[in-house]
Amino acid sequence: MNQIYINGRFLTQPLSGVQRYAREVVRALDGLISEDQQTVWKVLAPPGAHLDHTLSRIRVDTVGSRSGVAWELWDLPRAAANGRLLNLGNTGPLSHKDQIVTIHDAGTFRNPANFSRLFRAWYAFLLPKLARRARLILTVSNFSKAELEACIGVPAGKAEVVANGVEHILRQQADPGVIEAHGVTPGRYVLCLGAGIRNKNAAMIVAAAPRLAAAGLQVIRVGAVSKGGVFARTPAPVDANVRDVGRVTDAELRALYEQAHCFVFPSAYEGFGIPAVEAMACGCPTIVSAESALPETCGDAVLYCELGDVQQLVEHVLQLQADPRLRADLVARGLQRASRFSWTDAAARIKALAEAKM
Repeated sequence: MNQIYINGRFLTQPLSGVQRYAREVVRALDGLISEDQQTVWKVLAPPGAHLDHTLSRIRVDTVGSRSGVAWELWDLPRAAANGRLLNLGNTGPLSHKDQIVTIHDAGTFRNPANFSRLFRAWYAFLLPKLARRARLILTVSNFSKAELEACIGVPAGKAEVVANGVEHILRQQADPGVIEAHGVTPGRYVLCLGAGIRNKNAAMIVAAAPRLAAAGLQVIRVGAVSKGGVFARTPAPVDANVRDVGRVTDAELRALYEQAHCFVFPSAYEGFGIPAVEAMACGCPTIVSAESALPETCGDAVLYCELGDVQQLVEHVLQLQADPRLRADLVARGLQRASRFSWTDAAARIKALAEAKM
């Protein structure tokens, strides 16, 4: 029987968009695999890996004794030697001859200052080599596909687009306890993400915070401050009208989306933009920057602001406050747009690509 192994390093990493993609794709793949099919799927994971849900068809095996990059370069290719390897989290072993690699964006090449020196040096070494050696490259948007071709030399036609899904944010009931715990008034706050990640451009929202306060709107910011590692150390900008709530669960985040006046995501660079789709799926009017993949992802279902134009950002927020019909229209368009994105669809596409020509 044919064997496809999934690189399970993501099961030892903190949850961000990349790890979300890997976890949700594996969950959805598990529901698509039948007992009688001719290909066996298995996750190979490092010691200490944790999967937060049960799989029925895909087995998770712990292999090797190393961790991190060393595990991926040495233990993983040995364990996967007799099959095809599917990597869902940007990296993979250079020595495996039959592998598919998902590279989400070219952020370390376009915006190197956003990342730690060690991290961007590793990606500068690794990604071009994987782009040449892998059987196939997957990425999450047409924007990212063009970026990978331009920045790391992915040959034209070698990358396939498999977009993110959004079902995860609707899987659990909203938990309004986070709103009560922080003394936030429903409908009277503007929600944003990325306290200490430079790329998320939280400084633009902080600059808008005093004018939003004058309109009776507080700024609520979700996410832990960056402590190095992947991202460059960036102090989170502060203002008296900005309240940081730190990391939250999906259930808490859903409640924050559902009760917000609007969600603001003026990111400087996104390969896809999961938070914008999450907000739309939760019925939250959304304002994003007109940058990178965000127009491709959001279409006409959001309001756009130019990067750095604080005045325009504030005007959009106040416009939503003054015009209930515009707000209702954005909610309806956002729900329709978000319904286009499905982890099941993503997994079905990946399954077909991974099982081809075995």
